[in-house]
Amino acid sequence: MKRFLLGIIIGIISFIIFILYGGGEYIKKLGRFTEEAGETLESYSEQAKESVDRLKEKIDRTKDILE
Repeated sequence: MKRFLLGIIIGIISFIIFILYGGGEYIKKLGRFTEEAGETLESYSEQAKESVDRLKEKIDRTKDILE
């Protein structure tokens, strides 16, 4: 029980310090970084999908030639 209460007290103190020393700016920076990473991953995903589609077409053409 003592550890639980100590953990809550430390958490509250940490939260207050975080807010007092510009915690909002850190959250905004993290949000911007996450958004940029998401856009990058989205473009990679689209490129991968296009590559897979082209590969499937080539495989189908090869199957047709072999039959």
